Amino acid sequence: MSTAWLAKRCGFLHSIESDKRWYDVVSGILNREHIANVRYEQRSVETYCNLSECADGFFDLALVDGLERAECVRAVLNKVKRGGFVYLDDSDKDMTIPGGDLRGAEEALLDAVADRKGNARYFVDFAPANGHVTQGLLAKL
Repeated sequence: MSTAWLAKRCGFLHSIESDKRWYDVVSGILNREHIANVRYEQRSVETYCNLSECADGFFDLALVDGLERAECVRAVLNKVKRGGFVYLDDSDKDMTIPGGDLRGAEEALLDAVADRKGNARYFVDFAPANGHVTQGLLAKL
């Protein structure tokens, strides 16, 4: 539900979805609530992380959630402006899997923070819709 929530709080949102069923649900919400400041796309796994059409430094904030998070983080790093933010959602999901996708995403994001002399902060809190505690990583680049 982050697409509709964020769209109500920003000037422009580019949101990419891989799940056709969820894409249809969120598209319905966007239409029903007349939210028009969103470029909302449903993409295949093969094109999910491709941001080549976006200029470097275009985004103020990137929220990485869903599939292929390590590849998504790597794809978005140059697309976020200096001083912008990347939020890695559910960064604790595969903590016990060495070399797991989220570990790769976290490593790529922390490397970018070090390279750009930014900062990072973990957030751990109760997720009411999920009924459990989750962790996220917010990085200022």
